Amino acid sequence: FQLAEIHLRLRNIEQAEVYGKKAVESEPDNVEFRNALAGIYASLKKYDEAKAQYQKIIELEPNNAKAPLLMGIIEAERGRLSEGVDILSKLIQVNPDNYMALFYRARMYLEQNNEEKAKSDLDRALTLKPNFTEAGTALGLIFEKAGQNEEAIKAYSRVQGTGSFKK
Repeated sequence: FQLAEIHLRLRNIEQAEVYGKKAVESEPDNVEFRNALAGIYASLKKYDEAKAQYQKIIELEPNNAKAPLLMGIIEAERGRLSEGVDILSKLIQVNPDNYMALFYRARMYLEQNNEEKAKSDLDRALTLKPNFTEAGTALGLIFEKAGQNEEAIKAYSRVQGTGSFKK
């Protein structure tokens, strides 16, 4: 596994894949190894292989919230926005306070031109994590684009002083 990490740091992803596979073969129930291998596969755009690793992680750890989140993101990267939304919606049903799932589902809604659902998810993500600059920025931009400047200012103000809006 250490060799896989070294090759990842060196941006030699193909070699990282080789060593990542070996690590998983030697310890098939090791969630950390499977997660690293899934990330390697995703970097290589081997989405089916990545998804299979995440699915195995869920079998090993049914309460793992990171694997379904990343599966949903992978579906979006593949252009399968509806599938990504479905995966993240199930995750949010189980854990309504998963602000990252809300944020990524909002991004998928935006790509589907469903701004109302995106605003709702971003607002909820900001309620859960008030210093979530990316969510505040995205929400502000939606309002700006719609010409709702007062709402945009409110969205930006929610994260002011917590990150990129600090003076």
